[in-house]
Amino acid sequence: IALARYMGWNVAGVPGMEFILPIFTMACVYTIFSYQADRPAYDQYLYSINQSLGLGFVVGRWFLHFPLLQTVCGVAYAVLPFATAALYLLIPKPDQRARMWWSTVAASLLCFACYQFCPAAGPAFTFPKWPWVEPQFRPALIHTSAALNCMPSGHFAGALLLLMFSWNCRWPVRVAFSVFVVLTFLATLGLGEHYWIDLFAAIPFSAAVYFGAQRVPFHTIWLRLSKPAWLGPSKDGGKGANMRNLLIKVYSLCQSLKQELTALRWAP
Repeated sequence: IALARYMGWNVAGVPGMEFILPIFTMACVYTIFSYQADRPAYDQYLYSINQSLGLGFVVGRWFLHFPLLQTVCGVAYAVLPFATAALYLLIPKPDQRARMWWSTVAASLLCFACYQFCPAAGPAFTFPKWPWVEPQFRPALIHTSAALNCMPSGHFAGALLLLMFSWNCRWPVRVAFSVFVVLTFLATLGLGEHYWIDLFAAIPFSAAVYFGAQRVPFHTIWLRLSKPAWLGPSKDGGKGANMRNLLIKVYSLCQSLKQELTALRWAP
């Protein structure tokens, strides 16, 4: 959508989508940092909470017994960005469309913040015999090099946000996103990406973001930011020169950060 607007195509009612670029860049930087650092994780504590509630790896075993279920849910887990863009275009009210976009951005940034307070990798990356064996142990802090993005489940929180905003559309859209929430719920557990407690935490998290977005005048803010200055023409480089300069700076920053992290990783 951002590319369509940048190329001058007529995409009515889609302002401000160019902000995907800096947000996605921040997500990429976070991913590089997560995978290259050996950080402490609370997986065993989250797993112990699941066990105390009588919830284990049963959905993971379902996926192994029913490959078709695994495929369908896996696709739903992967297409969350496309589902977000589709619902964005389907919402008829501009103010609700703006609230949906900014609440999605806020939820993503808040999730990254939560991962710093309760880092965990997920059962598939922590327990070697997942999902067949549910070990019994006394929980302790562990260290892992996997991405720490469990609490709350960003995928499930995002799916819940889409379901709540789909109530601005007609009933077929509501039904479609209700099914999408169920498939995402099963996928997060069956693929070993999250614990049950991560999904439970995503429910009040997404509700707070949704109702918070309803109280903020996002539509007014949106209209003022729909054409940021750094996307406009420059005096010396012509149309799009500012955008190219921004891309070059972002690329250089990511490369420098990657080199620094690699040096820290292999330092004695």
